Amino acid sequence: MNKTTLGLLSLCFLYFSCITVNCCGPDEPYEPLLGTWYRESKNGVQYDDCLKKDELVFTKDGRIRFTLHEKTPNGCIQKEIKNGKWRKKATNTYGLTYGSQPEKIEKISFDDGFILIFDATREVFLQKNTY
Repeated sequence: MNKTTLGLLSLCFLYFSCITVNCCGPDEPYEPLLGTWYRESKNGVQYDDCLKKDELVFTKDGRIRFTLHEKTPNGCIQKEIKNGKWRKKATNTYGLTYGSQPEKIEKISFDDGFILIFDATREVFLQKNTY
């Protein structure tokens, strides 16, 4: 292998190594909770099409938006939007606060990286997109 080819291969390796290392930003470790999540029927918990419209959004700045829906005789309506804050307490353990309510500690499992499961209630959310 000549020096030119070896040099190009080295540059390519260095370039792709930098991309991989910096995929989440220089000081931002990967956080599986970030993104938009919606309800899914699994683990023996069944949701109708209306409740499957519920949406949980976790943002990098520690905010939560939980949009809840309700089935009515006329269809499905947006019932309320709960805004709050989240913070990581430990691996798969988060503190969630909505409004003036006290912080609630939740154990959350992640299955295949795109399924969020609240361990206590077995509620399941699938990831719609990430941030």
